[in-house]
Amino acid sequence: MNSFELNKIFGAILGALVFVMGVGFIAEAIYRPIENRGATYELPEPEIAEGQTGPVVQEIEPIAVRMQTASAEAGERLMNRCQSCHDYSEANANRTGPGIYNIMGEVIAHHDDFNYSDALIALREQGEVWDYQHMDDFLASPRNFAPGTRMTFAGLSNPQDRANMIAFLRTLSPNPIDLPEVSAEDVVEDEADANNASAAEADDATSVPAEDAAATDAEATDVDVEAEAEVAPVEDENAEAAQ
Repeated sequence: MNSFELNKIFGAILGALVFVMGVGFIAEAIYRPIENRGATYELPEPEIAEGQTGPVVQEIEPIAVRMQTASAEAGERLMNRCQSCHDYSEANANRTGPGIYNIMGEVIAHHDDFNYSDALIALREQGEVWDYQHMDDFLASPRNFAPGTRMTFAGLSNPQDRANMIAFLRTLSPNPIDLPEVSAEDVVEDEADANNASAAEADDATSVPAEDAAATDAEATDVDVEAEAEVAPVEDENAEAAQ
C-alpha cells in the first residue's frame, strides 16, 4: 500500500471525527436546557438560632437511657427483616451471616467457623465485646462501625428502633446481661433538656403577640381620654364658682 492510499485512509478517519464533533456541538446547542427562566420555587433554608453557626442538630439520648424504655416486642418485629441472613434460635447456625443467639456480651466475631471480615477480626483481636454501645453503633451503620465489613445492611436510623432491637437480642440468652446503668451525666443532660423544653413552653404561654399588645395600649389610651373628658366639666364649674 502506497502513501497515497494511507493518506486517504487517515483523511477519512479525520473527516469522520470532525463530523462527529460537529454533530455533537449542534446537538448540544439545540437541546441545551434553558436556565433561570420560568417559574421557580426556592427551598427554605433551615432556621439557625442566634449565636449558632449551622443548622440545629438533634441530640440522641445515650443508649443507657434509651434501654430503660426499650421494648423487646417491638425489637422482635424489627428482627423479621434479619432472619433470612441470621439464625437467632438456640441452634445458632451460620447462614449468610453468623448466628446471633446469645450475642450480647460475647466477643465480637466469636464464631470460629464463620468467615468474618478483617475489620471484625481486628476488633476481636483487640478484645472488643458486643456491649450496648458497640451494638448501638453497629446497628446505626455497620459500615461506619467496621469499615470494610461485608454486611450490606444499611442500618437503623431511628435511635429507639436500635434500642428495641438490642432489647430483643438481650432476651436471646439463658442468662441475659444486665441493663446498662444510667450515669449521673446522662441524668443531668435529660433534666437540662426537660428544663429547656419547659422554659420554652412557658415563654410561649406568657409572651404577648404584638397585635394584642398594641390593642392593650389603645384601650389604655381610650380610658385616659375618657377620664380627662369627665374631669374637664368639673374644672369649668369650679372656675365659674370662683368668679
